[in-house]
Amino acid sequence: MGGGKLSIDHYVESAGEASKRSRWVLLVLIVASIFGYAGYLAARPESWPWHRLELLNLTLRCADVNNKRHADCSDTEASQAGELLLRWEYIKSPVQTVKELEQSPVDVAALKHHIEHQRDSIMDKIANQTVPVLGFSFDVNELGKIASATFVAMLLVMLLSLRRERQNVQLLRSRAILDAVEDKDSRAPGKLRLSEARDLIYMRQVFSIVSNVNTEQKPGLVLRLASKVHFVLVWLPIVVEGHIISMDIGTMGIGNALSSDSTRSLLYWEGIGGLVCILLAALCNVQQHKLDKEFEPAKWIVRAPRSTEETSEAA
Repeated sequence: MGGGKLSIDHYVESAGEASKRSRWVLLVLIVASIFGYAGYLAARPESWPWHRLELLNLTLRCADVNNKRHADCSDTEASQAGELLLRWEYIKSPVQTVKELEQSPVDVAALKHHIEHQRDSIMDKIANQTVPVLGFSFDVNELGKIASATFVAMLLVMLLSLRRERQNVQLLRSRAILDAVEDKDSRAPGKLRLSEARDLIYMRQVFSIVSNVNTEQKPGLVLRLASKVHFVLVWLPIVVEGHIISMDIGTMGIGNALSSDSTRSLLYWEGIGGLVCILLAALCNVQQHKLDKEFEPAKWIVRAPRSTEETSEAA
């Protein structure tokens, strides 16, 4: 290994760094998907904050005896309102019917002030989403745009990282094979060097593993399934994006009431971003499959050149 050449260890180190980079990008992509899904859960009409608002409005309607607003309150609704009033200590004992609620003195003015405060707090949390760690806030209606842009950028970086990792593994294998061919003093030229090179880079893999180092022992079913998890993980952003688009389509009436132009622009943005994400995720799967193939033991064997007699007999 003279003449100023880089040693095989440098190639192993570079391939290992590429593998680490791909893992970090994938982890960031997973975290971004979790944040996006959390924002979707908080904003969807079926979320808990919206149910709290409904219960607050129900409680005020059932308790407002003076304005006869409780007339539309059923016994079931009165029982639900009573649970909330009891928790807030506006009444001393639980109620089951509208009549029992009428007979329970409630400070409606204080209740209105309390409910308005709770309502404003809930609406503020729904309308304004905060990005963890980064700390900045955005309107919930911009969730689709921000998620689309983030997922496109992260999937693109993921695709480039996987491509670079695969190229580095190929360079490592080529260099190891070259060293094996140049090694004229060993009884089995280059076999140990190739085996060491593959084992060293194989041991740094977490997701991109398809074949066992020991070719005589096949991996179990659980390991084989686990070795395919990384194919699924790159599709998490598309799942989240699909939920957000579905929610925005279902709430188009509210969006059009606020701004029809902004609503159309939002849906166009999300549609284009979703298609780009699908394309990038599919390309990532292709690179992951090709990367897995690079670790097949058959590719890390130096085959001795066939003799002239063998060549003539084969012909």
